[in-house]
Amino acid sequence: NSGVFQLNSDWTDNFSTELRVSHRDYKRDQTPFGGREFAQFEVCLDPTSVGSSTGCNSGRIFFGPDVSRHFNDLDTKNTSIHLTGRVSLGNHLIKTLVGFTQNKTFNLFLQRGLGDYYFDSLTDFEAGNANRLRFAAAVPSLDPNDAAAVFRTRNITFGIQDDWDVNDQLAITAGVRADYFEGDDKPPLNPNFVDRHGFANTHTFDDKYLIQPRFGFNWKPTDRLIVRGGTGIFGGGTPDVFISNSFSNTGQLTNSVDINRSNCAASGTCGALNDVDGFIIDPSVEAFVVNGASLALAPVNAIDPDLDIASQWRSSLSVNYDANLGSFLGDGWLFGADLLYSEIIDAYQWTDLRSVVIGTLPDGRNRYGALPGTSGSNQDLLMTNSHEGRSIVGVARFSKRVDFGLDIDRSYTRSNVKDCSAITSATAGSLYSNNAFHDPNFAACGRSIYEIRDQWKFGADFRRKFFGENETRISLFGEYRTGRPYSLTMLDNSSGRLAVLGTVGNGGRALLYVPEVDDPRVVYDSQATEDALNAFIEDNGLDRGEIVKKNSEDSPDFFKIDLHVSQEIPTYFLGSKVKLFADIENVLNLIDSDWGSLRQVSFPYTAALVRVACVADGANPCAQYRYSSFQEPNQTLNSRQSLYQIRVGARFSF
Repeated sequence: NSGVFQLNSDWTDNFSTELRVSHRDYKRDQTPFGGREFAQFEVCLDPTSVGSSTGCNSGRIFFGPDVSRHFNDLDTKNTSIHLTGRVSLGNHLIKTLVGFTQNKTFNLFLQRGLGDYYFDSLTDFEAGNANRLRFAAAVPSLDPNDAAAVFRTRNITFGIQDDWDVNDQLAITAGVRADYFEGDDKPPLNPNFVDRHGFANTHTFDDKYLIQPRFGFNWKPTDRLIVRGGTGIFGGGTPDVFISNSFSNTGQLTNSVDINRSNCAASGTCGALNDVDGFIIDPSVEAFVVNGASLALAPVNAIDPDLDIASQWRSSLSVNYDANLGSFLGDGWLFGADLLYSEIIDAYQWTDLRSVVIGTLPDGRNRYGALPGTSGSNQDLLMTNSHEGRSIVGVARFSKRVDFGLDIDRSYTRSNVKDCSAITSATAGSLYSNNAFHDPNFAACGRSIYEIRDQWKFGADFRRKFFGENETRISLFGEYRTGRPYSLTMLDNSSGRLAVLGTVGNGGRALLYVPEVDDPRVVYDSQATEDALNAFIEDNGLDRGEIVKKNSEDSPDFFKIDLHVSQEIPTYFLGSKVKLFADIENVLNLIDSDWGSLRQVSFPYTAALVRVACVADGANPCAQYRYSSFQEPNQTLNSRQSLYQIRVGARFSF
């Protein structure tokens, strides 16, 4: 439900105001298909268990409600009041803005609240014997509604801008905007977190602000040439979902446990892994979740007390020219070029405070282990700042309208984008793990997954009235773009705290170390693995003796054409018409099933070439890497974007 009230008032010839009040009430309950009666099952398709009992050697099948839909209910109420004033002073137009926005949030998001079972083989599944159970609950009530984040935030905005018409050719805009964030609600204090890290988990965006100066111009030196540009700081807007993570994961109101065959005896929960039916969580697990000892190690999401609001400096320059190309090619050719540059001032990233450096890996990277006094696979994820990243985007374009009813346009875009954390999702766990890592506890900085290096677009739109006033229209729109970047990684396939990297939750995300020939840092499980990896290195020109850069590779290019056809037909009834139309999306795939196909390395756009383990040497527990199970990057078909679609219809107008 939403509503808007707007009042425009002209007080004098030179002074006017605009009052705008809006309210939005949004509710979303993601109820799984089949309800909330069953856990998620993950079954390894190995016939029998091989190697690690929590690491599959083949494909997996999932069924039951996915872990993020077990308890997922969002209710937000947004109220905004904005007052804008305009004063005309000669060739200056002064604008002022005062704004107030309040958000009230109820966010119930309890992953694995129905249980998440892993079966290491088909034999284990048939016997009902799980090898791992992950479970989360509200404590001490075990009522999932008590896990909801309930909080309120407010944003106060002030702004002033001067639009100055210097002369008939030049207009300049200059201004500044200030955003102030506040919120009285705080997450419950977790004294265990304070003891571990020396600061509280109660910080939010309260009492933070952002000043954003901006400048722009519009210059028209001739009737055919327009040059526009601007620069300034942009940011603001409270990412309430990030704040919500701190309310939902306090380590006081919720707890999560990770039980497997090797650790269940200590908690007395081994029976929960036997005779699993998926409907009932064993009482021993529920008792363990609310146990004070396990609650002391419950996972926490927190915000850095020194966090700055995300912002970036953006600059743009645009040139548009209406060209006359002479008697043969004619007038009305619209050429344009755009250059956009942005540089990160403050961005967001996540790191696990329970992972601390305990040594170095064979390639010189930090190796992590559990913070003293902690154990298990729970995390203390801190939302903090990074300061690296920038984007450069250049565009060249033209368009032309031809007298006989044809419009054509073309454009080429070149992008160069770098970032650290890719901000791929909403939960702190995913925001942390769905990245490529150089240092195992911090997202690597480098080329962004959002960079589309080269992109060509073209359009042709033909409209003509062949009989009477009835329009015939045929339109084509095409796009050719380079593939999405992805990173080459190595897979630490251990469960819980990773045996090689020493972190939690990012086992397949560590950027690959590319070994030299006969590299003393690396041994192999077989000659076949060594030969396959060496062949891949040579074929793809990887630099030996180095850690590959983030997103160094590209998935295949993508080419797509869409077609629209329509015809107006008179009905001879009160001047009405019927328009028949057909839209074909991805025409190339209609012609040939292999064309128009989008193939790429799947989200989160990392491809593990090898599995990695540590080889000890005396007192050094990880003196060498052991590479095994080489696998080429798996570029899967994105069926939704690769299939053609045909839509036909009729529209009656009078």
